[in-house]
Parts: sequence; C-alpha cells; structure tokens
Amino acid sequence: MRVPDRRSVGELLVDCDLATRGMLANPDALEAAAMVRSWPEVVQAAHELLGALPTAQRVVRPGEEAADLVGERLHLMATAMDAQLRRRPWPGPGPADDELQNVAENLLRAHDLVRRYLRTADTPAPVLVADADAARTRILHTLYVGSHALTVAVRSMSGALQAREMKARPDAVSARQRRAQASALSVALSRLDAFEQVAGAEVYRYFPEALGGEHRESPVADRLSTAIVHWDVAAHRAMARSPSMATLVELTRVQTSLLAVTRVVLNAASMFDIADTHLDSTQLEPQLTAAESAWGFLHSTLRDLTANRHRAATVQLRSAGAELVHALTELVLDGTSVAEPATIAARIDVAATARTLAGALVAPHHKSALLLDAALHDGTRVSARGAQQLLTRLAGVPGSGVSASPQQSWLDPADVTAGRDIPPPAPIREAISHNIHTVDARSSLLAAAAIAATTPSRRPLPDPSHRTRSVGPELHQRQPALQRAAQYSRR
Repeated sequence: MRVPDRRSVGELLVDCDLATRGMLANPDALEAAAMVRSWPEVVQAAHELLGALPTAQRVVRPGEEAADLVGERLHLMATAMDAQLRRRPWPGPGPADDELQNVAENLLRAHDLVRRYLRTADTPAPVLVADADAARTRILHTLYVGSHALTVAVRSMSGALQAREMKARPDAVSARQRRAQASALSVALSRLDAFEQVAGAEVYRYFPEALGGEHRESPVADRLSTAIVHWDVAAHRAMARSPSMATLVELTRVQTSLLAVTRVVLNAASMFDIADTHLDSTQLEPQLTAAESAWGFLHSTLRDLTANRHRAATVQLRSAGAELVHALTELVLDGTSVAEPATIAARIDVAATARTLAGALVAPHHKSALLLDAALHDGTRVSARGAQQLLTRLAGVPGSGVSASPQQSWLDPADVTAGRDIPPPAPIREAISHNIHTVDARSSLLAAAAIAATTPSRRPLPDPSHRTRSVGPELHQRQPALQRAAQYSRR
C-alpha cells in the first residue's frame, strides 16, 4: 500500500529545515564523503524551487522560471566545488547521504507543486507574496544550516586525518594519498565557508520575521484519522519485512510525537471544560506522560546507536510517518512553538480530535510487542562509536540494564576508530532489551487506561422484583430528583 503524500509546500520545507537541523544534533554520526556527494543535488533542487517562487517585483507565469540572484550564486558555488572535487581522489564514488537525498526529494516535490498549482499572469496578491517570501526564507535557511553541518563533518574528517598523519609510518605511497585527501578536504572547507557566509548573510536579513507571512490552511477533517491508520499499517509491515535499526528509529520517533501531541490536545480539552462523557482525560494523564518518556528515551538510545548513513527507513514507512507528524503538528503548533490552548480550540474540534487520539493509544502497545524481535534480529547492526558512547554512559549506572564491568572490553578499538557497524555486543543488547521492556510495560498501562477512559460507564438496571419493597433512607434522600426526572419524562 502506497501512502499518498499529502504534504503541502510549507510542510515539505519544514521537513527540510528540521532534517538539516537534526544533522547538527549528532555531529559524530555525519559522513563527510557521502554528504559532499549529495550536496550539489540539494543546492540544484533549491535553486530550481527559488526560481519558481513569485515576488512583488517578479511574476512567474506558468511554464516559466526566473533566477533568484542569491540562489543562482549559491548554485554556481556548489557546482564549482563539485567540479573541483571530481578531479581529486576524495570523496570519489560511493553512496550518497540519505538525509540530504531526502531533503533534495522534498525540494523537488515542492517545486513540482508550485509549478502545478501556481497559476498567475498578474501581479501576485500581497498574501501570496508574503507566503512566497516565507518559503524563500525557509529554503535559504535549509541551505545555510546544511552547509554548516557539512562544514562540521568535513572539518572533523580533516582533523582525524591530521591525527593519523602524525602516527602514520613514513610510507611514500600512503603519504602521497593522505596529502591528496588533505588537499581535497582543504578545498571543500574553503568553498563551504564561502557558501555558508553568503547564505547566512541573506538568511539573517529576513529570518525569522518573514516566517510570519506563511499561509496556513485549516486542518482537514479526516486527515488525522487517515494518517493514523496508514501509519499503523506501514509500521507493522516495516517491522515484519525490514526489521532494521532505521525502522526502529523512525518508529520510535513518530510514536513519541504522537504521544506528545495527544497530551497537548487532551490538556486543551480539559482546560476549556470540553466535557465528553466517553472520555476521562484524568485517567490518561499519568500513564500518557510515563509512556511518552519511555518511548522518547528508547528513540534517543536507538538513534545514537545508528550511524547517519543507516537511518533511511523504507519509503512507505517514511512517507506514512511524515504524513502523521504533519497531521499532528498542524493541530498544535503555532510557528515553531506549541500553540495556546485557545488557539488549538479555535482551530479544531477538540472533543472529536481528543477521542480520535485517545482511541489510537492502544496501538503503541501492539507495536512495542514487536520491537524486541526487530531490535535483536540477527541482521541488526549498530554503530561502534555509538555503542562505545552508550557503554561509557551506562556503565555503573544502577538500573540501566547494563551489568558489564567498566573495565571489560566489549569493542574492537579498530571498529570504533573506523566508525564501522557491528553486531550489538551483549551489554548493548541488554540495554536495548531493558528499554524495550520498559516501553512495553508503560504502553500496556496506557492502553488499559485509554480503554477505561473511552468506554462509557454502564450502570446496572434496577431489578423489577425490588420495586414493591419499602423505601430505604438512601432512596428518601434521592426522591426529589427522581420525582423531577419522572415529571420531565411525562412531558
């Protein structure tokens, strides 16, 4: 089942922005060579999208594109860097970076949407210009942050090469190769520094003020419920067919987002006293908070154990996850922050949305039951560097699930130095298993609380054989209310 991509241009650009920011969250996992190979395609896609956006001074008619001067300059700089490095031994042929490939695909899809639906032969309205300016700012911010992440990766690789040069044997061939690689890294650094300065100067002229002009559609009525169903099916299929660490990282990321947004919506419903006899949010709050924390901790653990080049989930799972996250964020986000409860209540039917989200709280328990088999699959590989960092962090921590001695060596130093992917050693498998069992327990309690909160209370019917009995003191106290109910029913 192919999940339809219902993301708008704005949502695609937000995905690009978040993807490049996420690279800086874990710089040790960046692969400089793969990123350098993918970078020209990202800049090319951004350049084409910038040329399709209208401005107050320029009308982009159907079938036409006009050059954005800053975008044109950045495109020429990226093309020149690519041409320079193609004549050098580094980075050479090899795999592309999955995150940057996804950014390029999102930019290309946004370009196609603009070309397909923007039909104007006249000067665009101010609202359209403001929305286009916000889109331009997001595109340039993506290039700015992405170039900085690439600079960090290249500089880290250059430093590691210099460290190896100091310890290397004086072999003529290897020394010549290291010098050629160092020269290529120096070229990349100088070009990237110039690119980052040009992009940053333009970004800081408008960011973040220009984002206030972004157009926002009202949430579609059935988008959330449809996205939840598609995500549930895609997640189960991915865990059954491709039980990789990338699948688990994507699964835990989306589930954490789902629980976080559910808590925000339920809080908004309770704050505005939107009473629903079939939903008692007070039963869900403690279990929801505990489950969200457990899923979030598991996600951070699995993410740190997965190298950046192996975080690409299947297209179906990634599409379903992106659609669900955007269906959730359009409910509760206002720009880059959580909206006020009054804004959320004005934007959506809070009671109906709360019921939909509460009904989906049973699903995490079903997913958590499959996590352990997928995480400990024979083909599972983890990053040696991530495993070393996790062992260092968890060694000696009570209740961490790691029973290994800090003095015991579980990893080959050569694997850590080279950044290889390895089968998870015993303490890492134990830590993953411990975290998944915690998620399973919290999700089980949450599912029980969700069922109890969404099930209407049923009072037992009175026994007809007791109607002629003498009236007790408790019934005497309730008699006026019963009489009023009987009088209302006779009306």
